[in-house]
Amino acid sequence: MSSYQYKDFSNGQQIRLVKIKFDEAKPHALNLSLFHSDLDTSPEFDALSYTWGPPEFNGVPEKANTAPPHQSPLICDGMVLQVQDNLLDFLKVVAKKAAQPRLIWVDANASQVVVWLGRNDPHENVLWVNQAFAPAFLEAFPDDSDEAWLRQSSAFCDDSRIVERLGQEACNRWKPRGNITSTLLLVVAVFLLSGGEFLDWSYLLFFTGKIQTLGWYLQLGEVFPKTWFAVSRLSTFSHFLGVLNLGYIAPSTGLLSTSLDILYGASLDYTSSWYVKLSVLVSGVGANVTDPRDHIYSWLGLALEALPTGMENPIVPDYRLSTAEVYAGFTSLILQNTRYLYHLSCVADSSHKVVAGLPSWVPDYSIPSEERAYSLMAFRSDSTIEKVFDAAKIKEFNSYRPSTQENKLFVHGVCLDVIVDQGPNPLEMGHPLYLLEYCVAENSAYELTDEPRTWAMIRTIIADEPLSHLGPSGKAENFQLFLRDRCAEILYLIQKDHLLDADTAFQTRLTNALSQVSKSAMLQSTLPTLEEVMTHLEQGEELLHSKSPLLPLIETFGRHRRMYKTAKGYLGLGPKSLLQGDEVWLLMNSHVPFILRRDVETGTLRLIGETYVHGVMYGETMTDEFVQKVGLIEII
Repeated sequence: MSSYQYKDFSNGQQIRLVKIKFDEAKPHALNLSLFHSDLDTSPEFDALSYTWGPPEFNGVPEKANTAPPHQSPLICDGMVLQVQDNLLDFLKVVAKKAAQPRLIWVDANASQVVVWLGRNDPHENVLWVNQAFAPAFLEAFPDDSDEAWLRQSSAFCDDSRIVERLGQEACNRWKPRGNITSTLLLVVAVFLLSGGEFLDWSYLLFFTGKIQTLGWYLQLGEVFPKTWFAVSRLSTFSHFLGVLNLGYIAPSTGLLSTSLDILYGASLDYTSSWYVKLSVLVSGVGANVTDPRDHIYSWLGLALEALPTGMENPIVPDYRLSTAEVYAGFTSLILQNTRYLYHLSCVADSSHKVVAGLPSWVPDYSIPSEERAYSLMAFRSDSTIEKVFDAAKIKEFNSYRPSTQENKLFVHGVCLDVIVDQGPNPLEMGHPLYLLEYCVAENSAYELTDEPRTWAMIRTIIADEPLSHLGPSGKAENFQLFLRDRCAEILYLIQKDHLLDADTAFQTRLTNALSQVSKSAMLQSTLPTLEEVMTHLEQGEELLHSKSPLLPLIETFGRHRRMYKTAKGYLGLGPKSLLQGDEVWLLMNSHVPFILRRDVETGTLRLIGETYVHGVMYGETMTDEFVQKVGLIEII
């Protein structure tokens, strides 16, 4: 039997469709037929997305899989057609499940996109959440009439009213499996087929929208940190699909559906809105690509479908450009057409940048989103959050526009202060000591907001995340438990000689700070005493597994960040690579402050990253006198 020979297309508007039919008499029980079809007159078909290479991920990056994938012979139109094993697995499943021959475009009129995830079935818990719990939850709470009390209830379905509607068995099974939500949501697709199981994407969209609207992702994120990233990622993607008016997307599921109104009011026209959504899609969702330039180019097909009427395509792929040139050009386009500096928050810590030659203000889009610090604005744009960061009061002072020229960014701003004390990262051993010594200092008030220093510290280390389900007492109690656990853990590891770099002076400072708490009734309401820490230390190795509910939140916002203090007394949480002498700036048309580094010889400024500064985030410093100091600066 001869090998299959592909025929040339008769015009540039044709595609190849394969008809799949189950036939036990043929190899692998597959009977295939390939034919050409004009896009304008083609019958309804499905489009397949699948990965080349091994049929299951083997832990080896795609670029490193140099061996050619194994192929198997199939009969197509009476000839032998060789296909990769991953495609063969998919064809066999589809042929068995389809009652009628099915048309597939394997290489748009497509009735749906089928994403083949591999031959293995998903875990039973993943299937249960997708096929049972999510549909049941959406059916039990179909509208907004229950929203008020649901927001105040537990995301782990402990409320008796939730149990009454869903059943005790479903609620019990959901409690330890909230992390399954993040597993499902981290996949970006339209229709999922894994092994022999179908995962209905529409349920994921609606269910995610509900979790976001209720603010439950905050609670789930305390126990399962990846949930935050997953909700943000899927919400961004689903909203952009909603822009395309696809029937299966609920408008309320998109993060941007509420955030654009909150962040920019009615000041964005359709063109600017398109650029904002594209920027969040590229920087917030990400893509797995082999050519780093495709972190930009791979989204253009989807983005152009949402291009406003009359607007010309502003981005044409050009692989003659370097990755740095593509990234800089894209960032410049976003900044000049949105007017606001939200996109600068995508700049990762400089120590993580991979692409060489990037200006400091250009994000490295090749860094996976989960490996960057969470943007301070990532979850502040949820409609459940009353106060959104607005450090520069962008709605009142919005006449300033950024511009770029020859890899330089020109913006208006004011230097707020200079960093004089570089604190630790939340995961470093010195972090609890830094917090304690700050809170027990003689001057117990944070003068810039006239509140206790302990409260200023609590709000700073979690970037003032509201955590409305905890309330003020809940925050204080959890902060106290966090410090107790961390101090006891450090002392235990020192005793076991696991922290050899911890000298006697460090231990003395830690015990002295804890002793200070014992002398103040006010401090004891938010900080642990030495006696409480030593009692907890008696648990021995078990205390290593004792984790405060606040720990995942602190780790999430503190990841790739560190504490710092400024000359005027400001307390901040900034990029991990910040240094003493760096400057804290308020840039006009930005919701958050930024840290810039000045070259002592040339005076040029480089962007280090966004920062939380306590007492600045809601426009407290934007007085008429302060605004008069605004000037044009150049960032390289």
